[in-house]
Amino acid sequence: MRKYSYISKPLVAVACFFAAIGAANAALDSSAANALSGRFLNNGFSTTVAPVAPAIGTSPPGFDEWNRVPSYNQTLDIVESTAVNGWQPALLTSLSVAVDHATGSGIGIDSFGSEADSRINAADLALTELPPPDEPIAVEPALTISAKGVRSSATYSVTVPKTPVVVGTASFTKLTVSGPLVGNQVLTYEGTPPPNFVLYQNGGVTITLNRHQEEAIISCILPDGCKVTPVSVQVDAVAVSLNNAQLPNKTVSGEFVLGHAKAS
Repeated sequence: MRKYSYISKPLVAVACFFAAIGAANAALDSSAANALSGRFLNNGFSTTVAPVAPAIGTSPPGFDEWNRVPSYNQTLDIVESTAVNGWQPALLTSLSVAVDHATGSGIGIDSFGSEADSRINAADLALTELPPPDEPIAVEPALTISAKGVRSSATYSVTVPKTPVVVGTASFTKLTVSGPLVGNQVLTYEGTPPPNFVLYQNGGVTITLNRHQEEAIISCILPDGCKVTPVSVQVDAVAVSLNNAQLPNKTVSGEFVLGHAKAS
């Protein structure tokens, strides 16, 4: 997402404009991280997965927030408009030692910044369906994700009068993805993927590793040209986007994210 700002004023006014941006950002530095989050859509109904182990901070003043969850094991139902006794889409989640951190320097004389990072020792996720009470037969999960050593980080920094710098990265000790939604393949990845690396994509599901989303202000002085000023960076270690993805008995849309970090 980008913000656009067009300026046709003398250079001195533009310099003041960028100084104002710096001052505003210094007063509103923020960062956030969480181990797992998501939102699902079914037949006009939606379910939000509350962020797991969230760490959030906004300056002034400076902040240094930590959140550690030794283990997290939940069956997250996905809301739909069908009868209660119907098959129920669900996300089965198991996380081991999730640590999220958000920090910000607050207002400095000539420099300031913020940083967020998420670390997960191990994660096992399964997108599946739960049978109705009178149905003893279970189904194979449509998608399973197993990950070890999940890391993501996002950094925003400014040294006046230089342009702000944003940096983000994500990595895995080992990642394994399998199930019918990926054509019954077993997909693996180790190390640090390039930004926005698409591990798998079809009409129903897109799995992106080290997903980057940056926001910037583009200011133009005619006829001299334009300047891009970054204002935030967001990194998701694993992002799974669903578009009417076919489960055995239902379809699911939405998104869930493992290892989220954002700094601005």
